[in-house]
Amino acid sequence: TMVIGWVLLGDASAVEAGSHHARAPHENGIVQCWGSNSHGKSNPYTEADALAISLDPFHTCVLKSSGNVECYGGWSSWQRLNYTNGDAIARAAGQDHSCVPIPNGNVLCFGANTYGQRVTYEGGHTVGVPAGFYYTCILLDMAIVNCEGLNNRGQSEDFY
Repeated sequence: TMVIGWVLLGDASAVEAGSHHARAPHENGIVQCWGSNSHGKSNPYTEADALAISLDPFHTCVLKSSGNVECYGGWSSWQRLNYTNGDAIARAAGQDHSCVPIPNGNVLCFGANTYGQRVTYEGGHTVGVPAGFYYTCILLDMAIVNCEGLNNRGQSEDFY
């Protein structure tokens, strides 16, 4: 039986979806959660300072107004590492790892590095950092994409 439901989001500014859970940050900094809470990935976030969120199948990361990133859930301690330098401008949650672009255009990643997905990029010019199933890509302002990590289906190919 397939059940389709609606979630009233009110003033939600975005919606992010993981494999079995979803979250919506609201204008007041609260994050609404629904779906599976296995591994604690859908615990309510009520600190009223969330700017953005990022999900993978097992964990959730919240970009806070302080510039820190708080991650929770996950089945390994790698996924629950927090970023506390206060200068994060975005966040990306991948399988067993998370990445944080910082104002100078560099990217710091933390967590597992099973397939080389935990990238530390220090060349500046970063405008986007998606993280996926054991891989991370860095989009540069020169329209170049550099990907690292698992490449079993061509997902870590670079594009110029």
